[in-house]
Amino acid sequence: MPFHWSSHASHIQSVFSPWQQQDGYELSFLLVAEQALGIQLPTMLREFYRVWGRRTDLTRTRQTLFHPDHLELQSGWLLFAEESQAIYTWAIPGTALLLPDPPVYYSEPPAERGERKWTLSHRHLSDFFDYLTYGHALSHGAPYGGVVHCCSDATRIHIADIWHPIEVASAPMGVFPDPTWRWVLYGSTGLVMDCTGSLWIAAQTAALRDMVRQQLNLTWDALWEQKPRGR
Repeated sequence: MPFHWSSHASHIQSVFSPWQQQDGYELSFLLVAEQALGIQLPTMLREFYRVWGRRTDLTRTRQTLFHPDHLELQSGWLLFAEESQAIYTWAIPGTALLLPDPPVYYSEPPAERGERKWTLSHRHLSDFFDYLTYGHALSHGAPYGGVVHCCSDATRIHIADIWHPIEVASAPMGVFPDPTWRWVLYGSTGLVMDCTGSLWIAAQTAALRDMVRQQLNLTWDALWEQKPRGR
């Protein structure tokens, strides 16, 4: 069941293990969650849950997209995701729930008895999903990956010469949200690389990962490989 929430979604999905029928939540489950909240979820959030919501590799490898029955309405905000160390929470303003692609805000935990202060994180929910899923592919969510901690300028130039740039309307994962940032990644079908600091590589196959190592003459500092998903 394809669901392309953005122009990057097709490429992102190519980096992960293929979609399977049980990867999303049933519509009836989402309707129960909506009834408990007394709202209708934004269409894009509902569709993402329906197709990919149960896939922890896309949604909970580092940051946490809440399970539908853990969504929370708080002072007019729909809280739907949390940073890995609970440093901040993401939410959609209640006034934007009917928009097809609403903005996303973040807030650090409030002081005791204080009100949360919300700051724009991503101008669109689709941008947030790009951030979340690319970031999770590069955080051990993709089937295969590797990291080189000391990435030289020459290697970065070589990467830019060979692979297509991918510009995400988001700060990189691991950096405080800022909608003015542009996270520049590189890749091709089944492959994505981040050389913002260290060089992180995520791939759907070991062959793609090995091809990068050979072309860039890399020595891995660490590798990962996921177990095949059952069908």
